[in-house]
Amino acid sequence: MRPLLLTSLRLEEALALLRQSGYDLPEDAPDAERIQQLIDGLCGLSGRDALTGLASADHFREVLDRELERVARMGDGVSLLLLGVDHVGRLIDTNGRAAGEAALRAVAAILVRSVRRMDFVARVGEEDFAVIVPGVASQQVRRIAERLRAAVARTAVALSEEMTVRVTASVGGASASPWRRMRAGTLIAAADRQLLAARSRRRDHIAIDALPNTRVSIEERAMLFADPGEPQA
Repeated sequence: MRPLLLTSLRLEEALALLRQSGYDLPEDAPDAERIQQLIDGLCGLSGRDALTGLASADHFREVLDRELERVARMGDGVSLLLLGVDHVGRLIDTNGRAAGEAALRAVAAILVRSVRRMDFVARVGEEDFAVIVPGVASQQVRRIAERLRAAVARTAVALSEEMTVRVTASVGGASASPWRRMRAGTLIAAADRQLLAARSRRRDHIAIDALPNTRVSIEERAMLFADPGEPQA
């Protein structure tokens, strides 16, 4: 995944961002009060990606940490899908940065419409999105990934009243084994390897990691909940 590009945020850009997000900022407020409202509004948006309105990369990492802890203690499954929009650089070179941003916003909207309410969608890179899929058997991950890929491929992105383009996305996925502790970075790396594999074969493609070993013995499960100070039998 390529990291998000961080740029300085000018005052007027910050005001526009808040208004787009539905934050009410009175025009006639005194300067000091207006600045404080601006600060409060931006703090409220800190967990969100400014371009798409999705959860930010930092918020995504927090949610994934919590899900993996739940997997280890409750035995539920969780999978991670990383979706990379194909050829964004080429689209920007041909039609300008606004076109690339329009495509990313369109993909974000597609993902939100295509996932379940309990799934978690975030923008985690310049052209990359993540979907945390809890409570689904790892065998179903390929079907979900294919549904997302197809939803992006069949949607036309409007660049203007006269011009539309179609974009595609590649998807990589990996699952965490129930009852086993896994670091967020390990699962992200596994899904990222599959995303790279999907892109290396051809774009508009999916690649899913091999199913993990989900068998946990009774002894291993008991050790997960044992009191660290309690001697083992």
